[in-house]
Amino acid sequence: MEAKKYVRNKEEKINIILDSTKKLIEENKYENVTIRDISKEANVSVGLIYKYFPGGKPEIVRIIGMKFVNELTAANNPGSIDFDDFPGFLRNFFSNNLAYFKNNKRFITALVLSAVQDSKVHEIFEDVDEKKMMAIFNFFGRFKGVDISNKGESWRFMAKWSDVTKHIMLHHAIYPTPFDSDEEVIELLVKISLMMWDYKNE
Repeated sequence: MEAKKYVRNKEEKINIILDSTKKLIEENKYENVTIRDISKEANVSVGLIYKYFPGGKPEIVRIIGMKFVNELTAANNPGSIDFDDFPGFLRNFFSNNLAYFKNNKRFITALVLSAVQDSKVHEIFEDVDEKKMMAIFNFFGRFKGVDISNKGESWRFMAKWSDVTKHIMLHHAIYPTPFDSDEEVIELLVKISLMMWDYKNE
């Protein structure tokens, strides 16, 4: 058996911990994965995991979820986004979210379980790097017709919007709902988001 590579770079170690956690959850379910399992899979010490993630497994899962949000919004790579079409962006964003939720039910269930165990569930954006959080917030403000000038503390607004839309998608992806199709749910999510972001179709 080939020995695992020893990683010295902090960022690389963090990414290996995140990737290892997601892999183990998908294979064994959230409740069956321990910090020791993650330590072994990532080839790092338990102490190092708690150094980077003091909140333990729930915090790791929350950060994985945030990375997923970053990827879906394309906030770090806005070149392909049409900032004149906020409703179109939202439809694509929610469509990709729903597809991911349905194709990764074990990890999505882990997000729900970690939220129950995590005292900071309603403070999700507090633990995110401030520059990254502001980048996401300002990304939304670049869309034509979106007004972010009256949103106050941006992380609180982002947390509220994320919670509202996320719970609708989670419920639809995991449990039976009264909606006839994904498209119906997506249109509801778009409507709610346009209202929350003070969208004006000028």
